[in-house]
Amino acid sequence: MNNFDVKKALPIIILIVAIIVLILNLQVKREKVLEIVDVGNELAKKDLIVIVTPRPNDTVKSPLTITGKARGYWMFEGSFPVLLKDSNGVVIVEHYAMTDENWMTEEFVPFTATLEFKNTPTSNKGTLTLKKDNPSGLPEYDDELIIPVSFE
Repeated sequence: MNNFDVKKALPIIILIVAIIVLILNLQVKREKVLEIVDVGNELAKKDLIVIVTPRPNDTVKSPLTITGKARGYWMFEGSFPVLLKDSNGVVIVEHYAMTDENWMTEEFVPFTATLEFKNTPTSNKGTLTLKKDNPSGLPEYDDELIIPVSFE
């Protein structure tokens, strides 16, 4: 019967462990592209809405393209309101994010919005707010995701 030689097998074991660690690390990095970071209320919203671009604290300019995914019930008729303000409360632009896919689902659907600035920011910082569409008007159904941004 052959005896197992640990000294000969050790390099192979180390190589296998290194490959597994590399694969797991690449998987985590790929998932982080669509995941949100813990900035304000973002982490609490990751099961409802995820913003891919812009990222928190990104520098933005007009036209600003917003992409992400949201649960279908975040939308109504395939859209939801988007608001960009500077830190002085000046509304730079209000618009809607939309999906081309079936929004009548509880699953995530992709959305996009392109914002052309109507006003000039009066400060270097601001917020991008993605509001849950609430056609009922009842405050208990309101929700929003606020992303901090900087202006160019």
